Amino acid sequence: MSETSIAVPTSMLKSFVENIPEALRPDMPAWLLQFDPTTMPLEDVTYPEPRGRRRQPSHPRRPRPRSKQTSTYQAKRAAMEDLPLKRLRRHGFTPYFGDEKRFLMTPPEFDLVLACEARQVAQVIHEVLRQSVGYPGDSADGRREWVALSFRHFERRGLLSHQDAKIALDYAVEQGYLLRRRRGQQRLEYAVHYRHVDIGTR
Repeated sequence: MSETSIAVPTSMLKSFVENIPEALRPDMPAWLLQFDPTTMPLEDVTYPEPRGRRRQPSHPRRPRPRSKQTSTYQAKRAAMEDLPLKRLRRHGFTPYFGDEKRFLMTPPEFDLVLACEARQVAQVIHEVLRQSVGYPGDSADGRREWVALSFRHFERRGLLSHQDAKIALDYAVEQGYLLRRRRGQQRLEYAVHYRHVDIGTR
């Protein structure tokens, strides 16, 4: 509990001392009967030291959660899962005949990649196939052999994030699925590694 001091006027103190009945004076302390508030110096009066109020610790503000910025890959994936995927489920795949036909023949060993390798590795190999031999080119067979692919290409297509594309491409090259060569300072080209075919890296 906190101590409370109440200021009493001098006149009231003097009146209280003077009006103490004679019958009670023998039992009263001598200092009280001799107390004269009119002559007592102010500096001799002691006052209880005020207790400072306890300051309640302020609750630390919770940091506001920062809204994560949507990456190009995440935005494209969300768009793909909305209309294109629903349309595919509803109407089916593009037929192999007619004016809209466009198909890519994958090597028979690609089933091994699908079964035994990570999804990201299969995606980068398939994308190199699609962007190279999937288009007419200047090779002996009339198809593309090399294709320039950046990590952002996989982001924009909604296939892989920038980091996943880099890891998967490096792995596919190290394991011998893909070939890679440099064109310029920052440009990289990729080709599928075919058996008994030397397309060179120059």
